[in-house]
Amino acid sequence: MRLPTLPRLFFSLRKAIYVAAVGVIFGSVVLTLYRPTTALAVAGINTTINIQGKVTNSNGTNVADGTYDFVFKLHDGPVAGSTNTFTESWTAAALFSSVMTTAPGLAGESTVYSSDTNETSLKAGEFLWNVTKGEAVKILSVNTTGTGGTITHSPTAQAWANSDTITNKIYVKDGIFQTALNSLNADAAWGTTNFNQDTIFLGINFNTDGEMKPRSQFNAVPYAYQAKQVTGLSVASGKTLTVNNTLTLAGTDGTTLNIGQ
Repeated sequence: MRLPTLPRLFFSLRKAIYVAAVGVIFGSVVLTLYRPTTALAVAGINTTINIQGKVTNSNGTNVADGTYDFVFKLHDGPVAGSTNTFTESWTAAALFSSVMTTAPGLAGESTVYSSDTNETSLKAGEFLWNVTKGEAVKILSVNTTGTGGTITHSPTAQAWANSDTITNKIYVKDGIFQTALNSLNADAAWGTTNFNQDTIFLGINFNTDGEMKPRSQFNAVPYAYQAKQVTGLSVASGKTLTVNNTLTLAGTDGTTLNIGQ
């Protein structure tokens, strides 16, 4: 889709090269795996997907620094008629923004905020932006008791001030944005997305400008090929191995044991 006057979305290949060793690349979108959770504190393996990209105007310049609305959708195909299996809407009106009553110093890991508005949208795994300083940290836990609340987060790179504005809205800085997909929904099922297929496509709508074209297909990192050897097997939290059909155990002496026949 050509956007002659409105911003277009591009993904930074340079960024993809920089973190590809620890992420999942969807075309040139860099994705790092985290874990979705309905609790405010992160525990165990994080399986949200970190997305980083770049937004430019039609003349190639970066969009202005600031918060913008993003809608992310997963589809089971690249075309308009494919099924939308997951949607996460990062709209400014529904998200949190506040000044601080106790700001963290250099390398600080805790922030006390003053406003209760939309504080329920604060979740572990999200990015917390100080839009005044142009710096992001990762939210580790949130305590919403009483008026305002306390956010525990990764260390800051500089001292923050009480008058600074903090938010979990997606902030674009120098054209670059990043978010942890599914950290807002905290949907362990990812809607109706079936990750045991190779036809998952990501669509992004930037600032109500319409879905960017083309959609980006989810691809695998090299080590994921090892996981392919256990296709069809799953282990629940109770350590129960579930097999769709027959499980065959083969010994080095040539004997086999078939379970499920």
